[in-house]
Amino acid sequence: TSITKDTTFHALYDKKVYEYKCTFNNYDNTLLYESIVTYGGNATYKGETPTKATEDGEIYTFSGWDKSLLNIKEDTVFTAVFSKKKAEYTITFVNYDDTVLFTTSVKHGSDAVYLGETPTKPKTIEFTYTFKGWDKPLEAIVSDTKFVAQYTETISTYNCVFYNGDNSILKSYVVEYNKDVTYDGVTPTKTLEGHTYTFTGWDKPLTAIKDNTNFYPVFNDILKTYTVNFYTDDTKTTLLYTALDVPYGTSATYASDTPTKASTEYFSYTFSGWSESITSITKNTDVYAKFTSTR
Repeated sequence: TSITKDTTFHALYDKKVYEYKCTFNNYDNTLLYESIVTYGGNATYKGETPTKATEDGEIYTFSGWDKSLLNIKEDTVFTAVFSKKKAEYTITFVNYDDTVLFTTSVKHGSDAVYLGETPTKPKTIEFTYTFKGWDKPLEAIVSDTKFVAQYTETISTYNCVFYNGDNSILKSYVVEYNKDVTYDGVTPTKTLEGHTYTFTGWDKPLTAIKDNTNFYPVFNDILKTYTVNFYTDDTKTTLLYTALDVPYGTSATYASDTPTKASTEYFSYTFSGWSESITSITKNTDVYAKFTSTR
């Protein structure tokens, strides 16, 4: 304005550095963070670490952004990038009493494999247990899982052995818990010199079996008896006395007059005993009187 002479005008400029908007989005385009970066500068993310939920057994871990944060020269949208791996689950195998038998890990969707010893459960007086598997399928694991051993329950059985009088085995049976045993073998016998044995039964009841059991026969034991005849001499023609029902192994008793023998011209005779011992009778016996001669 108000020009009063020749004048040259020079254009003047204001200098301004360009700025760009940097937008940080999650994998699903959810806004996480925004910042302004001057031309050629580096973007910086100051928000919370991006996350992505586990899906179909895949675990996602944040690994960075889909483009470089360096030398920004335009408005830029950054999208979170994730690495993935199959989820792993803890598998625990336990026995009937919750005792841990074996542990392992399995990737999502894989099958569990038991590599421990075959599970066992102690038998009781009534039942025997046999391992039959686990309480749920071992296929397609999708979470931490505990498997409990399962058992088949069967009635316990016991051996019943019947013996003869000489302790030889007559017969044996397998009997279920609390059932009765029936003996259908030959009648037990027992032999011993001088004794007569009559079988009367067994040494314990045959009912409600609850353990391995040996049965031994019970006998009525009767001593045999014998007859002892006492004669005058070895011709055994003149009977002096008969001792009846003498029990085996006992002494016979002579209960009559002392035997005599007539004197001769040269000898007199004194009774000195019997022809054989009568102190332990084991059979029917004939004895005769013995004499000592005196001139």
